[in-house]
Amino acid sequence: MCKTMCKGKSCMLACAAQWLVLVGAINWGLIGVGYFVGGSDWNVVRMIFGSIEWLEALVYIVVGASAVVAIVGCKCGMCKGGACAGSACCKSAEGEKEEEGCCGGSCGCEEKK
Repeated sequence: MCKTMCKGKSCMLACAAQWLVLVGAINWGLIGVGYFVGGSDWNVVRMIFGSIEWLEALVYIVVGASAVVAIVGCKCGMCKGGACAGSACCKSAEGEKEEEGCCGGSCGCEEKK
């Protein structure tokens, strides 16, 4: 999943954020299905950490922060806003390279010289 974001190159923060958002979405889906199918609680986070409320809350905070990273994007040199900016910043409309090292080589433009 994180390999397709930036043609195989993304930082660990962006990759972890994508996975945590995916896991959080599956958890919310299970919560909805559980209530729809009989009012039972299928909250996996509560099943695992339910006896430790602060740890359950911490998991929700981490997943929420991951969603913010996924929406706003990681600002590191590899990610440049959550998606490979190399396709946008390194190539003009005519397909010519615009600026030297504008993406830090994360889009592979350095290899195309």
